[in-house]
Amino acid sequence: MIVFIPGATEGGPYITKLRTWLHGVWGDEIYIPSSVSTKYGYKPNETLEQRYIRLALEIKQFNHDELIIITHSLGALETPFF
Repeated sequence: MIVFIPGATEGGPYITKLRTWLHGVWGDEIYIPSSVSTKYGYKPNETLEQRYIRLALEIKQFNHDELIIITHSLGALETPFF
């Protein structure tokens, strides 16, 4: 399983072309959450801590033997939190 953690402002509609390309290459074997720097990365009234817990639980549900995490910019700073 591959997880791509985007950088600042790379959430929601800003990352659509990259999402489409990455899914074209890896299909359903890639998960791309929205960046915490955008409102698209949060549920209503969700804190940053709750967002990281939710993200970790979402990644855990894939239940793969191998996990590859690719980060970009701010995404590299986020990764240690989950």
